[in-house]
Amino acid sequence: MSAALEAHVVVDRGGFRLDATLEVAAGEIVAVMGPSGAGKSTLLGALAGLVRPTSGRIRVGDRTVDEPGARRAHVPPMRRGVVLLGQEPRLFPHLTAAQNVAFSLRARGIGRAQARAEASAWLDRVRLAELGTARPAALSGGQQQRVALARALAAAPSIVLLDEPLTSLDAETAADVRTLLVAELAASGTTAVLVTHDAVDAVALAARLVVLEDGRVTQVGATRDVLSVPATRFAAALAGLDRLEGVASGGAFVHDVSGLVLQADDAASVAAAAVDGTPLVAVLPPSAVRIDAADGATADAGAGSDAWRARVVRLEATVGGVRVVTTPVDADGRSAGAQPGPRVDAASVSAEVPVAAMAELALAPGDRVVLRIDRRHVRLLRR
Repeated sequence: MSAALEAHVVVDRGGFRLDATLEVAAGEIVAVMGPSGAGKSTLLGALAGLVRPTSGRIRVGDRTVDEPGARRAHVPPMRRGVVLLGQEPRLFPHLTAAQNVAFSLRARGIGRAQARAEASAWLDRVRLAELGTARPAALSGGQQQRVALARALAAAPSIVLLDEPLTSLDAETAADVRTLLVAELAASGTTAVLVTHDAVDAVALAARLVVLEDGRVTQVGATRDVLSVPATRFAAALAGLDRLEGVASGGAFVHDVSGLVLQADDAASVAAAAVDGTPLVAVLPPSAVRIDAADGATADAGAGSDAWRARVVRLEATVGGVRVVTTPVDADGRSAGAQPGPRVDAASVSAEVPVAAMAELALAPGDRVVLRIDRRHVRLLRR
């Protein structure tokens, strides 16, 4: 399949540098995820022509639309065949829903009567046929976003850039618009780059996932593969997993920072840890971690044991209870290689605790606890 987008984008802004490479095949949907400040919106801005790259090259189809230093190598946004749809619908307030969609069609040179007919058809596709005469102020947020989607796709762009288009919507409306996006992008065969903070969006919409951190791509691959075998702690957090780095010793995992031990039972993990000194990653779900209040019966916990002494860093509400984020400590309660305070570093481990159990434990940040890991859910991977 030919590439609809080939981009090496370098943008220097003060002390921040974005240096990212992205290639998207025709008709493919690629998701880009990363922490705040990673450069995701800057990347989309450069692809759209709203941000001028410092260096690199951007090609849309067989055209170079940006190549700093090359003569006439900056194509204005309106001539790129690229449409950017963001968190705000940005509809023309003085136009009706149908007129907003028709605007894209008229901009393509389509006659007035045909543009009206096609706009009505687009509104029907996004299930708003009855609201064609309504102005944006009379529409809900989800309805406005549907009109914006219809307007974007009616422009018949080479590429649609989606910058967290569901963020401002409530959960139910976001789910409806997500379903609509899946259907319309597939039906139109539109090539799309989706920036999102929600792994559900990436799984539902994108064949591939690009992880962007500190201005650089840290992992790229099939969405399922990236979330199953995360290469960084951020990618692991997206998948709802704990990710720890260590080495093999005696057929077990020994954590780099704290010296704490994790065992694993499955054949692949045992094979990964077979050679002492092999760099390993331990991946486990928070549901595999049991948490107990620290008391006098913790002599078996600590370095060299699969029962870990830890301190509670913070508590996070989840659908089914509370996620308790911890960092290891030694026998005297000192942090084992971790910084004090709310920061979560490479030594942190999370546990999922049901509401009833949380009420019994009565935990608070700063409390000491003992973690016990269910080895059946630990995967050891070579890194």
